Amino acid sequence: MQNNRKENHFYLEHLVRMVKYFEPVHLALYFFALVCLSQSSNWVRWSEAPVEQLGFGRLFVAAVLIASWQFYRGELQKFRWKTGPGLAWALLASLLFFAHLWTFKTSAMQTKISNQMVIFASNPLWTAAISLLFLNEKFYPRLLVSYALSLSGLVLLLIHQVQFESQTLPGDLLALVSALCFSLYLLATRRAQELMNNAQFTLILFATTSLGFAFLCWGHSTSLLPSSAKALVAILGLALFSTLLGHGVFAVLMSKLNINWMSCGKLIEPLLASLVAQALFLEQIQTHQIVAFALMALGILILLRKPLLKNEGAS
Repeated sequence: MQNNRKENHFYLEHLVRMVKYFEPVHLALYFFALVCLSQSSNWVRWSEAPVEQLGFGRLFVAAVLIASWQFYRGELQKFRWKTGPGLAWALLASLLFFAHLWTFKTSAMQTKISNQMVIFASNPLWTAAISLLFLNEKFYPRLLVSYALSLSGLVLLLIHQVQFESQTLPGDLLALVSALCFSLYLLATRRAQELMNNAQFTLILFATTSLGFAFLCWGHSTSLLPSSAKALVAILGLALFSTLLGHGVFAVLMSKLNINWMSCGKLIEPLLASLVAQALFLEQIQTHQIVAFALMALGILILLRKPLLKNEGAS
């Protein structure tokens, strides 16, 4: 009886620590953001629209929505452009975000979704190296276990699903470049967030990135307006889910959480993308995918033992 009380007390204490370190609503938002982010490739592939058109549309719509919300709250009227390190980091983050999105979307058109997502899933490894070198972000032993389990699931997917062929090689390489750009974007975002508030940073990020895609449309003689009804639906879906509820929420949480912890959770994205892709393209779910999901889920559960704040200690 006494042992049971001690055990119950331990779990209660653990629950209190979790609530203290990471509010449940934030945890739900984090994993909802992962689901939204994981479907970008499926939106792109389904739309059959030009990459630059999708990029401009999603970022422009997202920027307008954020600006409208800030105007409604009276924050946009107080917005002032200020030159300095904060703006420099925000513009660098925008450039890297543009490079990440362009290479990611182009990759989705030139290779298989499974290839792209598995290769792009290397970004947590790039993020870990960058954060250790430049952000003094701590990397805890528990993350190694979670990485090992999640990467094992990815390897299982890699063996059974990813097929490297000459015609898909350009898309595969672009997926790798996209992963590196995303990790560098996280570094620039963290620096910018230390020098300006999230609302201003997000508006600058989406507005300037949409401008980059507008120039790309002009260079490729591509219309800024949706070329079809499917393209319009994809743009709205990408703007709402992938951009605002995906990248937007992820960026806000980055100012409070350990980057390595968040990046490790992103390892589940390839499976989420593959499962939806199979539903859209009528492919069957196979046994190795279920095993891969189990390994990834176990890795994520280990992360949940105690979510990490920006520079919070953990066992």
